[in-house]
Amino acid sequence: MRQKQFDEKEVLFKAVLTFWSQGYKATSLNTLLAEMGIRKQSLYDTFESKHELFMAALKYYHKNVLENNLEPLLTAPSPRKAIEEYFNQRIRDVDDPCIINGCLVTNSLTELGEHHADVQQQTRKSLEYIESVFHRTVKRGQEMGEINSDLDAGHIAMVLLNNAQGLFVVSRSGVSVEKLSIIVSSFLKVLD
Repeated sequence: MRQKQFDEKEVLFKAVLTFWSQGYKATSLNTLLAEMGIRKQSLYDTFESKHELFMAALKYYHKNVLENNLEPLLTAPSPRKAIEEYFNQRIRDVDDPCIINGCLVTNSLTELGEHHADVQQQTRKSLEYIESVFHRTVKRGQEMGEINSDLDAGHIAMVLLNNAQGLFVVSRSGVSVEKLSIIVSSFLKVLD
């Protein structure tokens, strides 16, 4: 077996960016090879197929993007402020030309989830993870008196998950940052 001539994590990161910006179906194998900087045989030796590369990219995205973006919710001294900052950062990302708007999980689920059980399973895992982080953060905020404790933390977590994913979809449509801010401030009233 030949030694890999590339860093697999670096290649996966490039694949994530490519799938994230173009979607699965619109991304040709030649585009992937060019963006990843590898040869066709290396792709097949390591990932076996475009679809398996895509699945590896979804797992990479979960571990290296989702978990990193959500970590502050679990560690911030103020759970409520952490939730607000999470959504405000997503709004700031809309104006950042270095950041691709939207969520690879949401994009993948809407593009492929209905027809690919493995994509549906991985995206469900990611969505359940997001919801669980929101749930733990809300619960901690309720215990600290920052978030209304009369409401079910699980229900609030579902509302936050739904609105986070909806925000990603709406942001791709070109809605202004001002309108996104109104949307966020409106649904965050659920914490009161």
